[in-house]
Amino acid sequence: MGKKNNCYFIDKSSYIKMVFEYSSSVILFARPRGFGKTLLMDMFASFLTIAEDGNDNKEFKEKIFYGLEILKDKEFTDKYLGQFPVIVTSLKSAYGENFEQAYDSLARIVVWLFSDFDFLLNSKNLSKDEIENYSKYLDRGFLCDINSIGYVKDALEFLSTCLYKHYKKKVILLIDDYDMPLAKAYENGYHNEMLTLMSSFFNVMENNHQDTEGYENPIEKIILTGWLNADLSVANNISVDTILSDNQIFDSMLGFSKEETEKILKDHDLYEYFPLVKKNYGGYMFNEQEMFSPFNIISFVHDALMHKSQGYKVYAPNFWINSASSDALLPYVGYLIQNDTENMQKLMDGECIET
Repeated sequence: MGKKNNCYFIDKSSYIKMVFEYSSSVILFARPRGFGKTLLMDMFASFLTIAEDGNDNKEFKEKIFYGLEILKDKEFTDKYLGQFPVIVTSLKSAYGENFEQAYDSLARIVVWLFSDFDFLLNSKNLSKDEIENYSKYLDRGFLCDINSIGYVKDALEFLSTCLYKHYKKKVILLIDDYDMPLAKAYENGYHNEMLTLMSSFFNVMENNHQDTEGYENPIEKIILTGWLNADLSVANNISVDTILSDNQIFDSMLGFSKEETEKILKDHDLYEYFPLVKKNYGGYMFNEQEMFSPFNIISFVHDALMHKSQGYKVYAPNFWINSASSDALLPYVGYLIQNDTENMQKLMDGECIET
């Protein structure tokens, strides 16, 4: 943890080992917005990804992770650093005002994803039929046609299989904002159609089981991040880690702990404002771990330094107000019934309730 090249870095690299040696083959990390989920996925990809030519680029990657905790574990580093084909994508933009627009957005994401691996068109380890099918995924006009929906549904499974055959190595799949298509679909009234599509799109998770006779599983691990534990038909195969999970080993992986937050403020000569920061941004308890949103803390430090330099009073504004809708939460958290509202009133009146 500390300043470097005019930036500030908090070392979370030790969690690479914790995540990829964790027993579950499919893990969902559900956290609030602004907790560094995308940055975490970027770190995973940077550490794990094999080069196009099959090289581990170990020397280059060790420079990137120089001085970080993960490189102290030589056994893990030798086994994982630059050793896997990695599919990394975000579904943040996979939505529209109606199902047709949302499908078009998802299809475009698939085209971009397959374009990242277009060298597979020249792979000697793929069959002629597989290469012909792969070329269809690069044709935006073909894939964005709703009649090609079957190709989009099979996209992750097909790409994983192609990469596995090409490298002879199992694939790691990283999907950021996996829940955005369903959240936006609920807000815009096409949730059922999108749920059907996304359940098929994520069918790769259902098929990521132990090898069976005649089938060799091409995937090593699947990591999902989002802010909802969405209702997918394949969800029975997922290990879900949320802020309410009993498993505490990942509590500090996403977000800043109290100790990290205090050090950030000290390093920027702002520690006197910690009570203000705690009062306004300290609203998260992950089990017994007090956590802070990185977005809030970084935004506060930026504003506070600017105000101090200009002689203005430092305050802690709400950086999230009016920035998102909570409509998408409704089908996942349920609704209050009369008994609930009565109990809420009792609590507000200072009474006790049993639940």
